[in-house]
Formats: sequence, C-alpha cells, structure tokens
Amino acid sequence: MRNNKSSDEYNLLAEMLKATYLEMKDMSKKAPNDTLKPIKVTSLNRILQKSKDFFEGEPSADFLDLLDNEILPSNSDTVLIMSHYVAAFTEYYKRHGGFVNSGLHHIF
Repeated sequence: MRNNKSSDEYNLLAEMLKATYLEMKDMSKKAPNDTLKPIKVTSLNRILQKSKDFFEGEPSADFLDLLDNEILPSNSDTVLIMSHYVAAFTEYYKRHGGFVNSGLHHIF
C-alpha cells in the first residue's frame, strides 16, 4: 500500500460509502425514479469526491463519477454511480491482499 493512503482513510471512506450506498439501495427499491434533493446530492458528493481522491492513480479512477448537481439524478441512477465506488473499494482491497495487520477491511 502506498504511504499516502492510510488504512484509517480507507476504513472511514469505506464505512461512509457503505452506509450511504445501502440507504440509497433501499430508497431505489421503493422509488427508483424519484429524483434526489440537492442537499442529498451535495452530501453524497462529499463522500464520493473524497473516495475519488483516494483512488487517484488507481485503475478504477477512470470509472468514478460524481453526481450531477444541475441535472439531479434519480435514486436508481445514484445507486449505479455508487456501485462503481463499491467495486473500486472491493478491487483495491483484493489487490492489496486483504491488508493483513493494517486494520483495513472489506467494504461488504
């Protein structure tokens, strides 16, 4: 693992993403076409931007997008975007051998 990527940062971002992803999945099941409110987009983008920054220079970075603040996404669109981040965390975890003794854990 690179020195500029700490296990604490990974753990924090993975937990924040996991919590919001699961919440969005539930919302998407109930109302997939409902549009997010601007405050939710802002809040989710805060987590996504920090996660995107974490993955800078990683193979998955090219696939990580933020939510559009102007064309507000639907619940199902949001889940799709967030699933790319879940995959990035999972792939990073696998590539780094499970981080034995580092405190890092798998997102799901």
